[in-house]
Amino acid sequence: MTDARLGPGSTVGPGRPYRDRDSLVAEIQGFLRTHGARIADDNRRISVYFEILVFHHCVQYYAARGFTVVPRGVAPRGDGERTFRHKCGPEGSPDNFSYFRASRATGAADEVLEVRQNVRTAATYDDTVLYTPDVVVLREGSIRTVTRLDYRRGERALHFAGNGGLVTFVEAKHMAPFPELIATFVGLAYELCPEYLRTQVPSGDHLAPALAVSGAPNAPMEALGACPSIRR
Repeated sequence: MTDARLGPGSTVGPGRPYRDRDSLVAEIQGFLRTHGARIADDNRRISVYFEILVFHHCVQYYAARGFTVVPRGVAPRGDGERTFRHKCGPEGSPDNFSYFRASRATGAADEVLEVRQNVRTAATYDDTVLYTPDVVVLREGSIRTVTRLDYRRGERALHFAGNGGLVTFVEAKHMAPFPELIATFVGLAYELCPEYLRTQVPSGDHLAPALAVSGAPNAPMEALGACPSIRR
């Protein structure tokens, strides 16, 4: 679990947002400007801005580890600027939204990833069971498009990532942490990335599944964090 209280505008305290809305928007816009783009809509709920900021932090994580990160699906505007369309919900084709491609040389072949938001992703044990994490890191080309009778009566295409293409995921919640939230996150990790819950952590320097929260932990959460390692 990560406590993402970073940067100016902090309002640290039990249950309080770690940043105000204006500072969130300023950092989001600043990050996108470094990639020659701007946000598509700057009139959103603060919980959405928090999710976008966590998404950007995931991109920065991979950039700091030698990946070349490049925005994809960025639409030109009439004024010459490019618009980054964040996918802030499960609906819609991923092809209609922007994402970051992350690549680095790894000997014989490049390692190529896609850092995306809100892409339906199949469970480890059954690709008909789908979850939608806030941020996913996928191997390039992992998103499938199918038609299924159990989805919108087969009248609309279903877009999802196969579990074999999932590298990791992050949940971003604009709230204070509480035990049920942690339990839900662990359950999601078990469904999507159970290998991270085993004794042997996968090799490499990818992010482990993570939960980013904007509020500070209260006393019960502090006690939960102090539990024996069997709970971690």
